Amino acid sequence: MTGNSARPIVHPTRRRVLGLLVWGVLGTSVAREAGGQGFTLTRQRLNQLLDSSFPYTQDFSGLAELRLQSPRLGFLPASNRLSTALDFVLTEMLTGQSMAGNMDLDYGLRFDPAQGAVLLDDVRLDRLDVSRLPPAQQQLVSMYAPQAAQLFLSGLVLYRVPPEQLALMRDLGMTVKDVRVLPDGVQAVLGPGGL
Repeated sequence: MTGNSARPIVHPTRRRVLGLLVWGVLGTSVAREAGGQGFTLTRQRLNQLLDSSFPYTQDFSGLAELRLQSPRLGFLPASNRLSTALDFVLTEMLTGQSMAGNMDLDYGLRFDPAQGAVLLDDVRLDRLDVSRLPPAQQQLVSMYAPQAAQLFLSGLVLYRVPPEQLALMRDLGMTVKDVRVLPDGVQAVLGPGGL
């Protein structure tokens, strides 16, 4: 050996048994509430995650700025989706004029193994209410807002798996196989699969 400290060689069978033991402990501790191998994000934890991501600001090439704030979370287990009501302020940068309003969204969730994160998916705009906007302009906004919501919010990170847990999952050949919306939380179901 040349100066490098050698890692102990662990027999593949022993490594697998060791991994299963570690995985069993990890799986049991994080899945107690979930009723299976995986982890559950409770309503309280999801609200904390949302609060830490908002207010969310999107700049439109210096022409306008959209600020989303005050998210209010809902659970739609029958359709395996979440809903969120938001307040927003849209500011035109040239004139400084602002429009305020609120919107209701619903969306699915998916796990992205490359990022090790649960992302918003298939975002739909269910309701849009803009104050102080003439009817013609409100119709125009209503026509384009659903595509804008889909474009700017799909793929937004809701939860990132901590690096040490992600590394352990990868070492054990596990991945998030499914993300399920429960009546009061979200469950990530783990199973075998390369990451």
